Amino acid sequence: VERTDSWKDIEIYVYEVVDKLDTVDPATAYAVMKVESSFQSDAFSVADCVGLMQLDPYYQVDRMMAQDATNLFDPHDNIRVGCDYFNTLMREYGLELAIKVYGWGADNADKECYQDSMQVYIDKVYRYKQEWDTHYKKNYEAYKKGK
Repeated sequence: VERTDSWKDIEIYVYEVVDKLDTVDPATAYAVMKVESSFQSDAFSVADCVGLMQLDPYYQVDRMMAQDATNLFDPHDNIRVGCDYFNTLMREYGLELAIKVYGWGADNADKECYQDSMQVYIDKVYRYKQEWDTHYKKNYEAYKKGK
């Protein structure tokens, strides 16, 4: 699997994936990937999360099987599983709480001791969603027209 370090390398695939989901848009996928890994498909965290969307392979094993994903370092597998996971969180929690749970886990989302760090994380996601709107929304609109 080739290392991915740019939105351009994965942009069209993200569009294909999010178009099949009911709550995740490309701006959110972009923002999560930028915050979580800076688009480094080979990223690995101290919490054992991997890839573009920083997924825990142990926690996501059922979702990986359902998505026919075998390698979370593979950008395509990671995006499919990560967007599907975020879609589930969005249905359950709505955007802001979904962002908290995605970044900090369901057990930590309500803990007062993490609120300042979570707010920094949430602010980054919103800032990068705006960045996507400014720089990439036109690409998505062209993609949709060409479908």
